Amino acid sequence: MKIIKNNILVIILILMVLISIAVYDILPTRLPIHFTLTGTVDGTAPKLEGISFMPVMELILWLISSLGIKDINLKKVIDGIGIILFLAQLTIIGVALKPTANINMINSIALSCMIIIALITRNNKINRYIGIRTTRTMSSDKIWKKTNTFASNLLLVVGSIGFVLGIFLSSVSFIIIIALLLIAVVGSIVYSYYVK
Repeated sequence: MKIIKNNILVIILILMVLISIAVYDILPTRLPIHFTLTGTVDGTAPKLEGISFMPVMELILWLISSLGIKDINLKKVIDGIGIILFLAQLTIIGVALKPTANINMINSIALSCMIIIALITRNNKINRYIGIRTTRTMSSDKIWKKTNTFASNLLLVVGSIGFVLGIFLSSVSFIIIIALLLIAVVGSIVYSYYVK
């Protein structure tokens, strides 16, 4: 488990390359790379460019991470971005292979997974990268811990709701999840000023 955790970007990069090679011949000549909030494709790219962009970005992240970054919180941020790129790659491939795929459902489920992944912030110490950072939380380890535990619980609820909405109410789920996410963040910030 520790090996996977310490090499997550390499593992994701290998998966992205293998998946891209496996599906390359059956992909259309142009791939969808941008969507509106309603799920309509409004941007495409040539196949090679579209299929290679995310893996190249992942490679850059891995190179940055390999420069000897010692801050564990910064490493978590970079790993999180790597996971987001992987989900984006899968979305591009999925919609390219099945143009009738419901992009809102895909986006909602992916976003929900990212929110749940945010639970890794629960045990972080005060830092500049991850967590609810207000003047009050940054001034006290106790307030930091209570606030970010509260925020993590809210994000878990939002992520779980979003996952269900993505399956059953896909047409409006993405907007609802964004709204719930904003409420959770604002609620956590307000909470930080009342917790003792």
